[in-house]
Amino acid sequence: MSIFNEVNSIEEQSRKKAERIKFIAQNFSKQAVRCWEEMHETLYMSANREEILDFLGEDASSVIDFNEELFTFIHESLSGKQQSLVDNLLLKRSEQPDFEVSDDGNVSRSP
Repeated sequence: MSIFNEVNSIEEQSRKKAERIKFIAQNFSKQAVRCWEEMHETLYMSANREEILDFLGEDASSVIDFNEELFTFIHESLSGKQQSLVDNLLLKRSEQPDFEVSDDGNVSRSP
C-alpha cells in the first residue's frame, strides 16, 4: 500500500481524528502553561513591573484578572495529572507580588 493511497475506512478516519484530538488537548495545556509562565516572568518578576502596569493603563486589570483565571484553569485541569508541573507553578506564583484591582479597574501593589 502506497502512502499516497486514500484512506477511506471509517475506522481509520476515526483513529486519526482521535489522535488529532489528543494532540490538540495536549498542545493546548502546554500553550496555556507557556502563556502563564511568560506573563509571570514578563510582568510579575520584572524589576520595572510598576512601569509596565502604567503602560498597560486601563488594560492592566484585565491582564491581572486573566492571569489569575489562566492559573486557576491550569491548576484545576492538571492537578493530579501533572502534579510536579502544578507544584512548580504554585511555587512561582507564591513568589510573585500581589496586586490589588480596585472596583474602578486601577491596579496597585498590595501592601
